[in-house]
Amino acid sequence: MAPVFFMCIMFSASSDTTPQTMASRIVYFTMHLTAVILFVAYSATFISFLAVRRHDLPFTDFTGLLKDGTYRLGVLSGSARVDFFKKSKISALNEIYRKLIHPDVTNLPNSDSEGLQRICRNEKYSYVISQTTLRGLARSIPCSIVGVPQAYYTVAATMIISKSSPYKRILNYHVQEIKRTGILTRIEANAWPPKYSEILEEPPSSVNLGTVTVFFVILLMAVIASVFVLAVEFGIRILGQSY
Repeated sequence: MAPVFFMCIMFSASSDTTPQTMASRIVYFTMHLTAVILFVAYSATFISFLAVRRHDLPFTDFTGLLKDGTYRLGVLSGSARVDFFKKSKISALNEIYRKLIHPDVTNLPNSDSEGLQRICRNEKYSYVISQTTLRGLARSIPCSIVGVPQAYYTVAATMIISKSSPYKRILNYHVQEIKRTGILTRIEANAWPPKYSEILEEPPSSVNLGTVTVFFVILLMAVIASVFVLAVEFGIRILGQSY
């Protein structure tokens, strides 16, 4: 629709009739601006649809995994990940432990490497692993795996020192310094392979209606302004004729 509307506006530009009133000029200007913005939005949506890589996943979060019911979920045996599902206050996660983890609790992987190997051997197997561990084991994975975008939880890691330690300020300074200068990023790039950087980072999102809403708001304001100017012109003309 956008290209057709754009072409109609372009054809109307060849008309030999020139708008004389300000209201007509604003209407023509709004029509051309609408055509340009719609065409740009259409092109951006089409390009992003072609450029953004998408994986056809059977589920996108833990709830979808539970509803699918065909996948088994593996976690590291004896780790805190087991307790995360077992003792979670979220009913869906408790249900995942009861249906997908507990029936095979005696056969859970003893290492993250073993869990990733099971993913490669079984198409209906999923495994919970940290991003750091996955990147460290990337070279030993014999197959390609895909991260489920919303099936994750966050954990915090820290280095504990005494509150009165004389090295506290110098440690804080150097940690901030190596982060600011990019040393941490360089160490990460050298130590870990980029094989799974795509699934660990936030995937780019394609253009949608919400992205271009601001442009339609501007168009709406332009339409309101043109109607207001038109009403003012009519009012002035009527007052002029009455006098």
